[in-house]
Amino acid sequence: MKTEEKSGIEIMLEYIKRDIDEIKEKLDSKYVSYEAFEPVRKIAYGLAAFALSAVGVWLISFTKPK
Repeated sequence: MKTEEKSGIEIMLEYIKRDIDEIKEKLDSKYVSYEAFEPVRKIAYGLAAFALSAVGVWLISFTKPK
C-alpha cells in the first residue's frame, strides 16, 4: 500500500480553507451589515451636525456688536 503524503502546497491550501471558513463564520455572526448600521450612522451624523452648529452659533454670538 502506498501512503499518501501531502505536499507543502496542499497543507497551505488546507490552512487557507480553514481561515476562510473562520472569516465567513465571523462575518455571519459578529459583524453588522450596512443596512443594519445605517440608522446608527444617521443618528451619529445628526448629533455631530447639531454639536457643530451649536458651536458655530456660539462663536458668531461673540462677534456681533452689542
